[in-house]
Amino acid sequence: MQDPLYNATAQRFNVQYAHAVKKKLEEQAADLRQCAECWHVKQRELLFTFPSEKSHQRSKGLECLSNLAGWDKGTKPMPPVFVGVAAYDVNETKHTSGFGAFRQGTVSITNTGSEVIKPGEHVWWKPPTDSEQPKAVYGVPKAKRVALTVGENGMPPKGAVGGYLGQALNGAQAGARLDLVMFVQDC
Repeated sequence: MQDPLYNATAQRFNVQYAHAVKKKLEEQAADLRQCAECWHVKQRELLFTFPSEKSHQRSKGLECLSNLAGWDKGTKPMPPVFVGVAAYDVNETKHTSGFGAFRQGTVSITNTGSEVIKPGEHVWWKPPTDSEQPKAVYGVPKAKRVALTVGENGMPPKGAVGGYLGQALNGAQAGARLDLVMFVQDC
């Protein structure tokens, strides 16, 4: 069942699945054992684009993925930039004309970090590391490298990869639903 917050108070934008970037990240993440389902986008997942790969992308639209596996591997890291939140489940063969992403307004995501996020707290994202793995989310393979959601105590240091998502409307344990007011300025 879809949350009522999704349609009532959020702006939806059309984005594309980043096929070319997926292929490159898949090669770079070979040692991380990413199954085919790891590259599917699930509802409520954070979406990212990779501006350093823009010249290699096919479409003129905003191309994105939710899996961050391999972004820091290889000879040249491909730092991700936050795009929005997936409106529904997508895989690389579904929705070839694009799919919906929420970029501002009130949205529901999953707290993938290990810490509790309190109501009113500012929420940030950062890529997972070997020591910090995302909280397993129902329906998402454990091997998938989704971004970590963190509160003010875990925010990424200035200059590090990561960024601001918005302000929490409710509190959320690790792995629980988190409603927040989001505004994307990066893309």
